[in-house]
Amino acid sequence: YKKKNFNFNYTVTTPSKWFYNLVKKSSLHKNKEIFHIPLNIDTTNWKPRNTDISKEFFKINNDKNILLFGSATSTNDRKGFDFLIDLFKQKNFENSKLIIFGEKPKKIEQLKIEYEYIGRINDIYSLNMLYSLSKVVLMPSKIELFGQIGMEASACGTPSIIFENTGATDYVEHKKNGYLAKYLDIEDYADGINWFLSNDIKYKEISANCHKHIFNNFDDKL
Repeated sequence: YKKKNFNFNYTVTTPSKWFYNLVKKSSLHKNKEIFHIPLNIDTTNWKPRNTDISKEFFKINNDKNILLFGSATSTNDRKGFDFLIDLFKQKNFENSKLIIFGEKPKKIEQLKIEYEYIGRINDIYSLNMLYSLSKVVLMPSKIELFGQIGMEASACGTPSIIFENTGATDYVEHKKNGYLAKYLDIEDYADGINWFLSNDIKYKEISANCHKHIFNNFDDKL
């Protein structure tokens, strides 16, 4: 039935190599023109900012490790906020605080970690500082075609923790500029958070790799 309804000429574009490969294997689309067109970013605007100044701007305690979650559609279960609820019920992370921006998630009051919801952030400079003050971005999306937030954060020198087999693997390399956790695996995801929190020297290397990788591969002037 689907093939019958798609019996016309069309072109498919995909933002990530991961999704491109899925479409190529699809019996529905495999004989159509398929193009991978990656998203780009202006690294003159998105870049690492001073962490202390950024925390002061948002009036955030400078002694805390900031874990960041954000989504324009975080009430959608595919973004994985329910996974974070389960994660923080089972795991504790010392001296850490979760900052949430974008759409207010459902069941936010069930979080078993110190958290603050700061609403929507619309201007690039404020978002840039928000990424820069964060230790790591939590992106537990169950389905993710690319992940704009993760790319923006990486350009600002902040790594992300994602699941394997999502579009964000286009710009996140395991333990080089981020962490690829096993799908919906709480133990592995917690290991990823602790890996970033436990080694400041390694973290500085990871942070530098984040910006460098985006600059070399996704800058809009390429």
